[in-house]
Amino acid sequence: MKPLFITATDTDIGKTFVCSGLAYALKKLHIDVGIMKPFACGDKQKTGFSSSDLTMLTNAAMVNDAENIINPFFFPVPASPYTAAKNLGVKQIVDIGSGDGRIAYCAKVVGLQSYGIEIDENLVGLENKISSSTGVDFQPMTADATQFDFLSLGLSQPVFFISGLPEVGEMLANSVISRIMSIPDLEVNPFFVFTGSHMMRKDSRDKSKWGWGQVIDHYDLEIVKTVTLPTYWTFDQEIDTPFIFTRSIV
Repeated sequence: MKPLFITATDTDIGKTFVCSGLAYALKKLHIDVGIMKPFACGDKQKTGFSSSDLTMLTNAAMVNDAENIINPFFFPVPASPYTAAKNLGVKQIVDIGSGDGRIAYCAKVVGLQSYGIEIDENLVGLENKISSSTGVDFQPMTADATQFDFLSLGLSQPVFFISGLPEVGEMLANSVISRIMSIPDLEVNPFFVFTGSHMMRKDSRDKSKWGWGQVIDHYDLEIVKTVTLPTYWTFDQEIDTPFIFTRSIV
């Protein structure tokens, strides 16, 4: 059995269409084909499969496998975190603690002005290699976000992705949010995105709002959207990861 894995950097750009074409062509060559769409999202259909993509794939491959085998994970929100940010009307993404740069990279691909701020110079070196090899300039920089001059970026309608799970990233969040809230002349109140958790340890200090309740309440932030994706950060995170989009209402 030889698997083929089809992927891309955004939603609704033809992955399912290409897979269906391949499955149909292989079937016509009398090759036994199995298909799988591990993650699907969108408006759940009232009849048949949850996703219309599954109908297209199963028809093309001529298979009758159960839905939970073909599509183990279905989500009702048709958006990735960076696409969700774009849909909220922001123009710039600042990824704080950007790591390998995946959020800033993908945000740039979908048309947002992007910045990646990372204190680890080795990770920034990796980001620069990715940027130069792909031609996607998501502007990675080595800096301490708790001391960074955000005013220098000339932001107008920004969203800030703050890395770190609840409690682990709390010190970073408190320092960064205070600095950002003092930026004058923003066209709109800034958005902040936190990486939450559905799994709380017994000794967790804050079990409200996916672990970020105290920070959200302290800065008078309004939750405007939550995007949940199957991302594993720690052994405590056994289900998936909610990205909590908030906006300052001060």
